[in-house]
Formats: sequence, structure tokens, C-alpha cells
Amino acid sequence: MPQWLNLEYINFIMKIEFFGSSIIGSNTFQPEKPKSFYDLILDHFNATSLNFMIAQCSEERILYNLKKTSEIDIAIIFHSTPQFIYFPNFTRDFTVMNDHEIDDWNSRQHFLDYVDAFKQNKKDIVTNFSVPTESVDVSIIKDFMKLHFNKDVNRSRFHGALSLIGDYVYAKKIPAIHVIHDHIPGWFNFKSGVVDTDIWNIEKEFSESFNKSVNGISEEGNSLIFNKIISLIQRI
Repeated sequence: MPQWLNLEYINFIMKIEFFGSSIIGSNTFQPEKPKSFYDLILDHFNATSLNFMIAQCSEERILYNLKKTSEIDIAIIFHSTPQFIYFPNFTRDFTVMNDHEIDDWNSRQHFLDYVDAFKQNKKDIVTNFSVPTESVDVSIIKDFMKLHFNKDVNRSRFHGALSLIGDYVYAKKIPAIHVIHDHIPGWFNFKSGVVDTDIWNIEKEFSESFNKSVNGISEEGNSLIFNKIISLIQRI
């Protein structure tokens, strides 16, 4: 029986780790906005989470952060898509772009920050909010994008990371919720955990401006996802 289900551990602080993109945004840094399902889940279980939203989070980053997080009682994984490229030592990931889009990338300079703490590969350093960051010359990344990425290669990397995530939570016996979408190939099956195919559809149906919501989902949508996750946790 997991510790968090045992009354002996009444003062036990759960570590519910969320992995994914902007869908797991929190009002921690924007308290004037309504709480997201991320906040509601942590409040409901009196839990903590080291992990936080990573813009355009790739499947490879999910794998990396999963393995770098020391203690996990439940992993709630919002699986990514093949279009997102892993930028290991930066604050965020990006989409696959054609050469024209890469050449116009100067307008994105302010989005690109280097995190030396990520390069050091330390345990439990999985977000940039508590470590220094620094800007880099965007031309370096533009050349890298043109020379080293294409859509088919990134799809293969996505499939590899997806498979390793499934193997990792299975081997480590980590209770997991896999929130998936149509990008998961038909030949793939998870070895453990519960699988959800509804939450990404709720996110689409109840999308809202990030000016109003910390995760781009309305209050109603966040409430629906909160209740859905509660029901999924009960099935673990």
C-alpha cells in the first residue's frame, strides 16, 4: 500500500510531481489569477511538487526531469508531442521550425535563457525559478536548429523518450497517470499506471487567454480536470 493511503502516515507530505508544458501552470507567481488544477490538487492532498510548467515541454525533458526528481509518490505526466524540441540547458523548449521561421527568430530573443544549473546535472534542479539564468546569443541557436533538427528525427526522439518514460516508472514502481493524446503511436502501450485520454480534450474545449488564466484553461475547465485527476488517483 502506498504510504499516502496508510493512516499511519497521517502527517506524511505527499510529493505529487507534475510533468509537462504550460497546462501545469500555477498561480504561485500570479496570485491575482484563479488557481489551476495543479494548485487545487496540491492543496487537496497537502502535497508538494518540485516540477512546474516548462513552455513547449518536450518528451525528452519530461524524461530528464522525471529521472532527476529524487522522491515521487505520484507522477502525473502530460505527455508531449513530436513537434517540441528539447533544449537541455535552457529555460524552455521550442517547436520544430522551417528555415524561414528560424531566420525570423530574433523576435524570440527574450524567451531564450541559459541555465548553468541544468548543465551541472544535479538532482532536484528541474525548474529555473530558484537558480540564476543568463541570456545567450540567439544566432548560436539558429545555426544549431538548421543543422541538427528535422521533423522525422524529432519524432523518433519523441518515441524513444516516451518508451523510456514508460519503462522508468514501471521499473521504479512509481504510481503514474499518463495523460495522452493522438500523437502516441498505436504500437505503444504503457507497462504500468493509468492512462487518460480526456484531459487534453478538456484543455482544448475550455481554453482561455493566458491573460486570464495561469494555464490557459478556464476556471470551469480547471475544475473538471481537478475532479478527473482525483478519480484517476483513486484508480492507482
